[in-house]
Amino acid sequence: DMTLTGNYIIEEGKYNFAIKQLEVFNYKKQFTINSGSVIKWSGNIYDAELDVKAYTTVKARLYDLIMNEYERVGLTATEISDAQVIQPINVNLNMVGALSKPELKFNIGVVESRSFGSYAYQKLQRINNDERELLNQVTGLLLLNQFIPPEGFNSSASLSAGAITNMSEMLATVASSQISNLANKVLGVEDLYIGLSYKNYALSGYNPMNPSGFTNRNEAGVISRKNF
Repeated sequence: DMTLTGNYIIEEGKYNFAIKQLEVFNYKKQFTINSGSVIKWSGNIYDAELDVKAYTTVKARLYDLIMNEYERVGLTATEISDAQVIQPINVNLNMVGALSKPELKFNIGVVESRSFGSYAYQKLQRINNDERELLNQVTGLLLLNQFIPPEGFNSSASLSAGAITNMSEMLATVASSQISNLANKVLGVEDLYIGLSYKNYALSGYNPMNPSGFTNRNEAGVISRKNF
């Protein structure tokens, strides 16, 4: 076997992040790798250990995190207005563990300091400490470039499959709206509706000793409607 010992320090690079459950959409998001990230070898070339940090920036508003509760907590008009401003948000990714099966850890941060100390910013910090809710919000930012009100998710869904399934269906809804708007503008038809549907059948009963014994299904469809 080939062996390798030492650290490989990454100065710059890109990482294409893909969500397996959305491969039917050929979805990928490019992350920028932070300088100083390390890949470590201590023997077998296939047993490398990762300590790689990366980020991608999207533009979103913190208001979506608090839109269902700002009245209850009595926020001032100034703080509500600040939360409604679209600002750059970093989705930070840390890859650790074995190269063959890395563990992905996320964190969400604001780029500008304008919101530091606000109620919406504090809400974001609480989400960063809640693994389930953090995954939901990361998925929302990566797919839709926006935060999703926490109450909008199915609380009974599992951590990974539940978030992805819900977001996949939400992505199809947003795509339907965008395609319909484009068709209406190009064709000059005001009431033409084009709908996309997508459903991911989450994995269940997976047995690594018999990987062919299950089916991970993706179902996609399209409809069109015109009123006469």
